[in-house]
Amino acid sequence: REQPPAPSSLCLEVEPELDRLCMALLATDPDARPDASDTLRRIENDNDNDATRPSLSQPLDSTGPPSFCGRSQELGALDQSLRTAMDKSTVVHFLQGDSRTGKSALLDEFCRRCVQQGVLSLSGRCHAFESLPYKAFDGPFEGLAKQLRSLPERRAGALLPRNAGLLPLAFPGLGRVPVLARAPFDGWEELPPVERRRLTFEALKELLQRITDRRPVVIAI
Repeated sequence: REQPPAPSSLCLEVEPELDRLCMALLATDPDARPDASDTLRRIENDNDNDATRPSLSQPLDSTGPPSFCGRSQELGALDQSLRTAMDKSTVVHFLQGDSRTGKSALLDEFCRRCVQQGVLSLSGRCHAFESLPYKAFDGPFEGLAKQLRSLPERRAGALLPRNAGLLPLAFPGLGRVPVLARAPFDGWEELPPVERRRLTFEALKELLQRITDRRPVVIAI
């Protein structure tokens, strides 16, 4: 990848030390970038030369949520997809970009905003070295299981689809939901794998439809 332009080439007011630090942090070789302690030391050394600047030696207040800046266009596109989904439509939104450009932070911010609007946000990551069936959905369905366990058993039972007993076989996290763990499904061993998979995903679709009849759902992977 090409070396990015120096901040001073875009803004003449950038001070030399800050310019050098930014370029070090943007080094194309990750091993050449300064770590957190070195970055803080360089900032503190620069502050020592200007008594009017606040010191960073005091611990930062981390009690509140981290701030999120920028990406208004991308958040607007995600918000539009959410509005479409809240009109009882199914929307698939692909988030693409180079590695380490803030995709995860953007998605986390969007999910946080979804929760503020009363949306059931189910998120997770797909790890290459995990060996699980349908591993991309492991995190979201752990969140779904937690949500179902928080409901009174009668309300959770009202959401169960046909062939609900197949769901814990494909998605182990759902087996920790008592009403799902007890759901019977006799004879699944005799089913051909293709038929079993079809019935499983029909049950999953029905479960999600019953939930979305009550509140919007976002699954973020």
